[in-house]
Amino acid sequence: MTLPEQKIHLLQIITTYWPIGACSLIVSLLATPTCRIIALRVGAVDKPDQWLKPHGKPIPYLGGVAIFLGWATGILVAMKLYAHSDIASVTTHQEPTIFPRMMMGILLAGTIIMLIGLWDDLRPLPPKAKLAGNIGVACLLVYFSLGDDIIYLLAHPSRLILSPWMVLIYSLPITIFVVVVACNATNLIDGVDGLCSGVFAVISTGFLVLAVHMHLWSDWHPLDAQRVTLALALLGAALGFLPFNRNPAKIFMGDAGSMLLGLNAAILLLLFAKQTSVRWALGSLMVFGLPIADMLLTLSRRWRNQRPLMQGDRSHFYDQLLDRGMPVKKVVAISYGLAGLFAVVGCSAILLRVRYIIPFYVLIIAATVYAIKKSRMVQIQPPPKKRANRSRTLHLLFTSAGRRVSLINSFRQAAEAIDVELVVHAADNHPMAPALHVSDESLLVPRAGSDTYCETLLEYCRLNRIDGLIPLIDPELPPLSANVARFQEIGTRVLVSSPDVVRTSVDKVLTNSFLLDHGFLTPRILGAQELPSPCFPIFIKPRVGSSSVGAYRIDTADDLEYLLRKHPDSIVQEFIPGVEYTIDVFADLNGQPRCAVPRLRHEVRGGEVSKGQAIKHKRIMAESIRLVKELKGCVGVITIQCFLTPDDRIVFIEINPRFGGGAPLSIQAKADAPRWIMEILLGQEPVIDADGWTDNLLMLRYDEAVYIDGEQVGRLKGLGSAVRA
Repeated sequence: MTLPEQKIHLLQIITTYWPIGACSLIVSLLATPTCRIIALRVGAVDKPDQWLKPHGKPIPYLGGVAIFLGWATGILVAMKLYAHSDIASVTTHQEPTIFPRMMMGILLAGTIIMLIGLWDDLRPLPPKAKLAGNIGVACLLVYFSLGDDIIYLLAHPSRLILSPWMVLIYSLPITIFVVVVACNATNLIDGVDGLCSGVFAVISTGFLVLAVHMHLWSDWHPLDAQRVTLALALLGAALGFLPFNRNPAKIFMGDAGSMLLGLNAAILLLLFAKQTSVRWALGSLMVFGLPIADMLLTLSRRWRNQRPLMQGDRSHFYDQLLDRGMPVKKVVAISYGLAGLFAVVGCSAILLRVRYIIPFYVLIIAATVYAIKKSRMVQIQPPPKKRANRSRTLHLLFTSAGRRVSLINSFRQAAEAIDVELVVHAADNHPMAPALHVSDESLLVPRAGSDTYCETLLEYCRLNRIDGLIPLIDPELPPLSANVARFQEIGTRVLVSSPDVVRTSVDKVLTNSFLLDHGFLTPRILGAQELPSPCFPIFIKPRVGSSSVGAYRIDTADDLEYLLRKHPDSIVQEFIPGVEYTIDVFADLNGQPRCAVPRLRHEVRGGEVSKGQAIKHKRIMAESIRLVKELKGCVGVITIQCFLTPDDRIVFIEINPRFGGGAPLSIQAKADAPRWIMEILLGQEPVIDADGWTDNLLMLRYDEAVYIDGEQVGRLKGLGSAVRA
């Protein structure tokens, strides 16, 4: 094709605009470590969850603020050097000229979108609020004459004549769509150290090549100057941030940075469309191709797998590469290469006529779709494979599974006895939890009680058709109890007691009040006036705690003072001498206690019984049954602790509405809670003989180990690689 006459030399453009890129780069380089220090001081950090955020430790946010400062500096330098107050009077341009009003609008829009993203980083916003912010910023751009006439891109080739109001009415929704898509596509691709900032350095280079080429054949047109300015500001800000964001990242850009980069890309897309030339619009869109492709892939995969489109998961192309065992740095390098490929394809608009560009780009898009399909990135997850010809199958998820191998094996034995194909799923936040390596399916999850814990489990249960969820530690009981109805909606029965029961058991002050109010003996909590000179020995324990962590017998005032200073939230009780029992009470789904097994604790190690004996102590059994009835709302196994004093009093000290560590003793004594739970989940009424279990059975525990290939631990992943549905 024949090119028009070149009016400006490349050296002129370089010598004119280099201060913009240099200032953006320098400010971003200096601001990033400063923002990191501030973020650490104020606690603005992103905490890991082993699923969507698998980084090993909290990483400071505020990188987006550093990117903004670099970007804004480049724009302000351009306005200082090239803005003219009366640009309409400039008829021939012999030097760079920009529209000051439009650039002020761009700067204001960038500030607003950065603040919205920063707010979301520090205090998460609902998706609708972020969407409203994107729409508002798009309307602001239209107000400042950016995207207000984009409809001409379609109307010009067809020679349609539209009134000014019709132009605005048609252009506004298109501009909103461009801004929303660009901001969200950029936000979605910010999922791996160094990915988003590096990809946008490549994308901004592609934009810059297109902008410089258009500038070479113009007479210093203001739009050309603005395109070059924004591409350089974007490039400098991204490159200045990148050294601190490479794996392992020292700082994250957060939504403040990703939404700003996305907005800048949207603005450049709108500016390239200002020429009413399909060539430059298509070329710039192809330069931005990787974030768009990832967004479409993610939405397609969620739709095909019947997941909520706006709920985070590991459907992104980079997540899938990571889940297939590829190192982070290799995934990032591949992403840079793909971004570069899209940029080169986009810049081919410089050499091709529109009649050739359109079929060429269609061919590239078809090749991209074929590559995605060939790599099976949009496939529907296969159904679970059965390992035996059983008439019934149950999927059980044990959460915070830890070392509960014996309990899991008890469920497997019970499944064999009732001819059920049991698929054991185990979840824990530590990849070396032994139970993860003896289960059929394993899942790494956030720490119990974290903000994303229940959402992770809900998604996993839905995808894997989990029939029953069995929690095994205290911190996860409150969130799971509060979300029972949500699990029930997806067909998962959570074996957890009511929120009131959980609240009463977790808070030891409430436990004490409940026991006293219902006529049970329990150690008296010492008041503040008694603490200076109590009658030793006494007992101290956390108000909220488990596994005997922080629980001590105290014999001296010095020990009491030290422990209260170390654990200020502890409660102090009178010391109860006697023999300690743990009672496993099984309650059905109606909250009715059906069986109680007292276990004499001969020896305890690490808060868990190592030597125990099942004993039919009728009074303890009866009192424990009465206690569970009074709680009103117990489900599954309730673990109760008491002392039998030398004068034969039963003094209750703890209520834990979950399987205790010594539960396998009761199960081996034929109080077969695993069987009863599975029969209930299968819709059957279990036959329970409250007194039919074996008396005087002694358990003598010893250490046992799971031996696995060390690489197997590294291959454990979060939700994205553990789905079975």
